[in-house]
Amino acid sequence: MHSHVWSIRYKQRPLRYVLFWKPFLIFSIVGVGLVLFITLFTYRDFWRAFASIKYIGIVASIFFVFLCLNEVFFLVKKLKKVVNGIVRWCDVLSGIFTIIITIVAFFFDNWVLYDLIAGCICVGSIKIFHFNSLKESFLAMGILTVTIGIMAVALHYVLPMSYNDYAGELSSPLFFEVPDLVNNLFKKCSWLPIIDVIIPGVTLSFLRVYDENKSSKWGGIYTISGNITFVVSTIIWVLIELVDPFSCPFSLITCPLLMLVIFIISWKRNDWKTLLNGQF
Repeated sequence: MHSHVWSIRYKQRPLRYVLFWKPFLIFSIVGVGLVLFITLFTYRDFWRAFASIKYIGIVASIFFVFLCLNEVFFLVKKLKKVVNGIVRWCDVLSGIFTIIITIVAFFFDNWVLYDLIAGCICVGSIKIFHFNSLKESFLAMGILTVTIGIMAVALHYVLPMSYNDYAGELSSPLFFEVPDLVNNLFKKCSWLPIIDVIIPGVTLSFLRVYDENKSSKWGGIYTISGNITFVVSTIIWVLIELVDPFSCPFSLITCPLLMLVIFIISWKRNDWKTLLNGQF
């Protein structure tokens, strides 16, 4: 997926934001701290915690839902026509559907709808954010792996319940809720924070940009190997979820494998320093 937003532009340029590791570290600490605070101090009043995280996710998703809908409607030529000033028909329709989806999400708890909204957040984030170098990408994935791991362990050992059970009832656009494929008495679903998808996705986008600059496009070794690694990591995670009653954080599998594969291939091809410093 290319990290460009084509339908909405700022100063005639596609929306893009460089994701540096220092701001991401601050964001990770604040995000994990907020989740732990809400969870640990409201777990006795479960619905208060549920409502807090649910509404935070819905509010945060409004822009990304509008963005994804706008990108889809922008593909239709007739919807590119201007209605008034700079407002186009694709903007009007995106705004109407975003309002409808937001209202429905506020008043109805449906994990399918929340998963679709979470997908919009992931797609929008991958299209907007990008890394300037593999160093930034590896640092971000390292920070993600450590922070998600700490959060998972803290929730599991500090709460008087398995975090699987807690997350299984926690419907929010900030998490993908993946139902178990087997009947497990102690686990209703698997918990997948959207950040576990966004950071590897932005990394894959960076690898595609590198391949395109090398005139290899979708046939590029890094694009293909990176996507295959992500798919294999997902399969491994699903298999673990099938046999283990305690969920394993997705990033603990995906990020290390992705970093390992990229390092091995780039080292063998003498591209390591070029990718690491983003000098291409």
